[in-house]
Amino acid sequence: MQTIDVFNNSAIILKRKRPSYLVAYMVILIIFISSLVLISLFYNYHRYLHYSGRLVIIDSKYYLEMFIKEDDIPFLNNHILMIDQKEVEYQIIKISDIYNIDEKYQKYYEVNIQTKLNGKQIINNNIINLSFKLPPTTLFKELKKTIKKGLM
Repeated sequence: MQTIDVFNNSAIILKRKRPSYLVAYMVILIIFISSLVLISLFYNYHRYLHYSGRLVIIDSKYYLEMFIKEDDIPFLNNHILMIDQKEVEYQIIKISDIYNIDEKYQKYYEVNIQTKLNGKQIINNNIINLSFKLPPTTLFKELKKTIKKGLM
């Protein structure tokens, strides 16, 4: 009797059937990965920077004083400030040369902003939550920035 070599016989390899659950699993996995890649490439969304500011009244003018990360300072120019879910125009008065360092060794600069507030919020030393609305971006761009930042 001759022994049949199962691994090198092309007729047996071609006639072999794979389990249907394995094929279905692979198809679902390929569809899921391709849809995830398409969503990350084409879905646009706005990023927000969230900070807390303290209202300071000096010579009958009020300013919002806050500490902002060194990496986020370039994002402050020409973007939208949101206070209580309302878009507000603002003007940067001063960015301090002196900085504070936190436990993760990140630099925070003091920034003074002048903006219009409603009467209820104008109280000396009032804490106000601010959000800066950044331009639209995609998940792929943000992932690319994060990887690039991690490599530096």
